[in-house]
Order: sequence, then structure tokens, then C-alpha cells
Amino acid sequence: MFGFEAVVIELVFKLTVALFALVGVRFGLMWFDKIIGVHPFSEWINDADDMPKAVYYGLRFVAVCLLVGLALS
Repeated sequence: MFGFEAVVIELVFKLTVALFALVGVRFGLMWFDKIIGVHPFSEWINDADDMPKAVYYGLRFVAVCLLVGLALS
């Protein structure tokens, strides 16, 4: 029975780390948008063409997946 509790505690810990990683990514991306001078980011992304939007969202998704994967490994 001890193994089950250890697995549950480890799972909760890793999910907590992943949650903090996602929050960190969100604030990091907002900070990066301010640094590059895209203050009204929602206006820029709405006015952008399809290819820049696809690249931005795709690479953002890959970055978040890599961060969560590293946090859970």
C-alpha cells in the first residue's frame, strides 16, 4: 500500500510543477511581448496574416509542451 501513496504524492507534485510552469510561461510570454514592443498584442495578432499567426501559435505550443515535458521528467 505504501507504493500507491508515493505514486499519488509524486503525481500531485508533478502536476503542481507543471501548473507553475504554465503560469511562468504565460507571464514570460507577456513580458517578452512588452520587450519587443508589441504592447497591444491582441491588435497585432488580429491584424497579422495567416502564416505569421500559424508560426507564432505553433511555436508557442511547442515551447509550452517542451516546458511541461521537462517539468514532468
